Amino acid sequence: MKAISENLCYKTVTLADTKPSPIAFNLIDNGEDIPLLFIHGFPFNGSMWHRVANFLLNNSKPETNKSPDITTHQNNFLNYRTIIPDLRGLGKSKLTTLTTNSTKINTAIEQYADDLNAILNNIKVNKPITVIGLSMGGYIAVQFAHKYKNRVNSLVLCNTKTAPDTPEGKLVRQTLINDIDHSINPSNDILRNIADSMIPRLFASNTYSNKTDIVDEVRSMIESNNLIGIRAATWGMMTRHDTTDLLKEFDIPILVIGGEEDKFTPPDIMKQLAQTAKHGKYIEIANAGHLTPMEQPEQFAIALNIFVTEIITPIQ
Repeated sequence: MKAISENLCYKTVTLADTKPSPIAFNLIDNGEDIPLLFIHGFPFNGSMWHRVANFLLNNSKPETNKSPDITTHQNNFLNYRTIIPDLRGLGKSKLTTLTTNSTKINTAIEQYADDLNAILNNIKVNKPITVIGLSMGGYIAVQFAHKYKNRVNSLVLCNTKTAPDTPEGKLVRQTLINDIDHSINPSNDILRNIADSMIPRLFASNTYSNKTDIVDEVRSMIESNNLIGIRAATWGMMTRHDTTDLLKEFDIPILVIGGEEDKFTPPDIMKQLAQTAKHGKYIEIANAGHLTPMEQPEQFAIALNIFVTEIITPIQ
């Protein structure tokens, strides 16, 4: 496989009418034809999708038939346009007029969906899209499909859930917000603590033990992130609503992808999402934890390609 970002080109899209200030969004927009919108999880950035994008853009070819339901006539990838933004305040997407002292900013999950719609308008995406979201990105993907249903022809929910936080989960998030608000020089220590607490639980055992490049990459992603964006996203997740009933209403194909060893959203939760959806299908990927597209990008890309292929040319 070629270097992860070797053939992926970045661009900056500045949206002047975003609140509370203009935002310069960092994103990848590569390829053409079938648009795929990838939404990253928390506390990451869009680079978590680079390995999958490389496979989909034919920078790498699948070498094996290991994915669930793989059939020989579906090995070739379709022609995709991969759109991979960093969400507002995260990664390299900047809140352009804010100082590092302006930390008390909240971002609702619905706001992220509005941002993505504005980005698609800016880069002139006119075709119906497949929206793919992991973890927090899944929360956003559901809201996007609800608010902008005319743009969406299919939905892929990865390592995520539709239930709101439990009271215990809300307390954990509020504690993080309080830590950020009350620390004198919070950035490095808090980001390091987030990485230390999450990393042992993020991965399948084989990834954690033997794929140190991925583990190190995720740590770097977390520790280099923007604390303003981290706080805003934490508030958004803490206050999100239950969206389970929306899955019953969506009249589009929905693929649910789970990791065999996911500790945050275990397979039972993911299977239930697929069963709840009006047109749901579940695929479980072996040797993957919560970051399935990073741990098993080839299998993820193959599963996604099969899903999109069946939508465009249904198998009789």
